[in-house]
Amino acid sequence: MKKEINIKEALSFGWTKTKQHFWFVVGVTFVAFFITAALRAFLEHGYSRGFGALILKLGLMVLNIILSIGGLKIFLKLFNGESAEWNDLFAHYRLFWKFFLGQLLVGVITFAGLILLIVPGFVWAMKYLFVPLLVVDKHMKPLEALKESGRITYGYKWNLFLLSIVIGLLNVLGFIVLGVGVLVTMPISMFVYVFVYRKLLDAGSVVIVNS
Repeated sequence: MKKEINIKEALSFGWTKTKQHFWFVVGVTFVAFFITAALRAFLEHGYSRGFGALILKLGLMVLNIILSIGGLKIFLKLFNGESAEWNDLFAHYRLFWKFFLGQLLVGVITFAGLILLIVPGFVWAMKYLFVPLLVVDKHMKPLEALKESGRITYGYKWNLFLLSIVIGLLNVLGFIVLGVGVLVTMPISMFVYVFVYRKLLDAGSVVIVNS
């Protein structure tokens, strides 16, 4: 039996969870943005050439991935009703290679689809949308995560695309509001992302609707 996920319901859930953990999730989002932005600015304006700059850029890439893993772990914990801590941002670095390779595969597949006919790129992006969460949540290997994400999103790629557009517009609005609104819209987006992922994973077949 299919269950339906209302986009408004998903957004409402995201807002409710964000309010429940407001200062923590806003703080986590700010710290992640501040660290990467500060390092990127340093590289662009203060240390942009030579072998040392290359090492720093690689370090920044590694840090971004570790922060992404930690951020997903935090939102998964909060979704589960568990307590999350600041050190979760950096504590799950052991998943680095699985996460990196999973993201690399998704990027290559999506890019290949865009080169072919553009449309396949968007389709495959939705098909493998949950690879990062499957790696972080279930500790799956990259190929396992690709297969599982394809399974749980089967038949719902257009619905997920619509949801992605809504989330994108929400974050654009966050940037418009003096640039700081994104500190609120990003946590909402993350909770929505986790909410839909869990529904798809647990129910097996889920329909996402607009009303």
